[in-house]
Amino acid sequence: MAEINQDEYSEWTLCDAFCDPGFQRRYKLSEEGVQLENSLETRSCPADDLKCGLSLGLPAVAFFLMIGLIYWFCRRHSDESTELRRGHARLVNYQSALNHA
Repeated sequence: MAEINQDEYSEWTLCDAFCDPGFQRRYKLSEEGVQLENSLETRSCPADDLKCGLSLGLPAVAFFLMIGLIYWFCRRHSDESTELRRGHARLVNYQSALNHA
């Protein structure tokens, strides 16, 4: 079995959660730098408000941008259809005026 160097550990992993408190892990390493079995060490890590806010906020911003684009597109095309409706109404008025003459 490999000799254990008491001072050698792997780096702490990233926190496994960011909207809630999570855990970080590291392992003891042999003198050769190999991870030793049953040497897992854990510690708690606090929630990361910035990452949590970004993970929830960016999809919301994208959603509102899409809604804005859909609104702009519909508004732009509804103006054209309003003009067509006005033209159709005028045509009907001319037809009815010609039919009554």
